[in-house]
Amino acid sequence: MVVDHNQSKLNELDRFDTVLREEIKIFKNEIKETFSSIVSKEVKLNVEVIRSDVKSIQKTLQEASDVKEREIIKLDCVLLGDSIMRNVYKFKSLKEFSHVGLNYDLTKDQRQEFKLFVDKAKVMEREEKKSKFFV
Repeated sequence: MVVDHNQSKLNELDRFDTVLREEIKIFKNEIKETFSSIVSKEVKLNVEVIRSDVKSIQKTLQEASDVKEREIIKLDCVLLGDSIMRNVYKFKSLKEFSHVGLNYDLTKDQRQEFKLFVDKAKVMEREEKKSKFFV
């Protein structure tokens, strides 16, 4: 009788153990599915955020390139152009024109040649000042 009673308790515990294992398996599967669905949703959201950021950056770059287009002005009078270029600092000091840049429109070779002329002029100017002091 005691043995039968103990055997029935063991059978009951064994059934409980089996039921508990099945429930744990089901729970693990649910957790895996939930985790994967959460991760996939987050990845999709992040992709959308990145796409919108890229679109925003492309739009900003396009607007910036539209703004920075060059305007080339040709002057008939060389002296007038030189006078303007010598007084660029006055133009840049005005608030409404501080973002505007003025420069000679030269090719790379022309810029190098221009730099050589400016350097030569500076050397000649220094030599001239030295000779004035000694005379």
